[in-house]
Amino acid sequence: MSPGPHFRIPFIDHIVLINTRLRIAAVSPVTVSTDSDHSRCLRAVIGYRISEPLVAIMSFEWPEQAVQGFAQAAMATHQTADDVKEELEQRFKETGIVIEYVQFTEDVKVPTLRILQGESWISSGYSETPTDPNSSRY
Repeated sequence: MSPGPHFRIPFIDHIVLINTRLRIAAVSPVTVSTDSDHSRCLRAVIGYRISEPLVAIMSFEWPEQAVQGFAQAAMATHQTADDVKEELEQRFKETGIVIEYVQFTEDVKVPTLRILQGESWISSGYSETPTDPNSSRY
């Protein structure tokens, strides 16, 4: 080579090590309403693994956060672990991520209180501003 600056194009920008063993992602609690107007607080644990590291990293920069986010969205619309797993399998079909299992860890029925069901404040005789300044209702 002759003297002077020589430019080289790097072949490798950076290296990312990917663990392809079974991973477990804990999903934050999701409160959902049931058909019978009850609220349930659901928490889940998702078991997944990365089957194709290159495809997974090209699809999602942070696979665990993607699994957690999509699991929360699936739990908001589906209330059984099998339905959530099925939706996640569809979502991650061609991304190099395989969903192994979905397990709900907590299912708490949240008590709800309905105030003036079927009535409004105004039709009940209450208004935001008193009509009579000498009224003692407020």
